[in-house]
Amino acid sequence: MFYRGIGWFAKWAGVSDKELLANVLALFETQDFDRPSADERGADVSLMALDRDRVWWSDLEADLCDGNRVYVELVNDLARISRGTITVTDVTERWAGEEGPITVEFTANGLRQTVQPEYKDDWITAEVFLAFKSLLNPTPYRLYTWDTQGQDYFCVVLRDEESRLIRKKRGVHLKPGP
Repeated sequence: MFYRGIGWFAKWAGVSDKELLANVLALFETQDFDRPSADERGADVSLMALDRDRVWWSDLEADLCDGNRVYVELVNDLARISRGTITVTDVTERWAGEEGPITVEFTANGLRQTVQPEYKDDWITAEVFLAFKSLLNPTPYRLYTWDTQGQDYFCVVLRDEESRLIRKKRGVHLKPGP
């Protein structure tokens, strides 16, 4: 399996390819994803997204409001997919009013970060993604996205050579994001 060779599904490192395939197919069932056919445009990204330790893929219209802690969850999720390069603690999300301003603060690798996302109804905006993109700069990793052609957002943390390999071998056009 191609993606296994570049680090996907690490939690099943000790199983055979046949067992891995069975586990992946079971994930399609338990996570309510439709199993794509191999010729579908998004087949590879659907497969990649099954590894929640590697990919963040969600709707940007996210019921964002004071008390729902959407940005807290997003910061923790982005740290999870950072491949160990960004350790996050003490994440807070404060709203000055119903429409903000919003302040998201967290400690990343020992340094306090402050992000002030734009208020756009209940939509996640780019500022937290941009902050993580900057945090990745001193590492060999970058944040890559895939055009979902919808209101959802797909991102993954890769080395440049991994992105090129995915494009060459699988035809998936990942772009530096956001």
